[in-house]
Amino acid sequence: SGHYPTLDFVASYAYQEPPVLSSSAINNSSFYEGQIGVQLNVPLYTGGAVSSRTRQATYSFQQAQDQYEAARLDTVRNTTDSFRTVNAKIDEIKAFQQGKKSAEMQLEANEAGYQVGTRTIVDVINAQNQLSLAISNLNNSRYDYLLTTILLKRFAGTLAVSDLESMQKQLQ
Repeated sequence: SGHYPTLDFVASYAYQEPPVLSSSAINNSSFYEGQIGVQLNVPLYTGGAVSSRTRQATYSFQQAQDQYEAARLDTVRNTTDSFRTVNAKIDEIKAFQQGKKSAEMQLEANEAGYQVGTRTIVDVINAQNQLSLAISNLNNSRYDYLLTTILLKRFAGTLAVSDLESMQKQLQ
């Protein structure tokens, strides 16, 4: 804007009283004076400062646009990645639930076999360990699902206090 002409409206108003101790009786009157006008400034060349500030403002604006676009792309990427992770965790939970059912059935079969003498106590203990591992894997997967769901909502901008309260209830 430093290169463009400017048009300004100017006005002034003044009041003058005669001096108190004046020896001249001729100029002993007070008067009011008012002026209005328009002032046009046309800069021919004001040095390199205006050009430099203009370039700096242009570069700062471009930098802000680049930072905005980078943040927007990061948000899109993070949201997409979190969405995919949430869907993968859902499938993982289903798989671990099936693994838990399988481990429960294996434990029941080993316990029944132990009762009739076809399995040993070691087989039963191994089946119990497998069930414990399956339960642990399922719980870890559920925990990861909750965390990735919270991240997804955060990146999407929909995270609310009620989401955190719901997560707290599920963890108890």
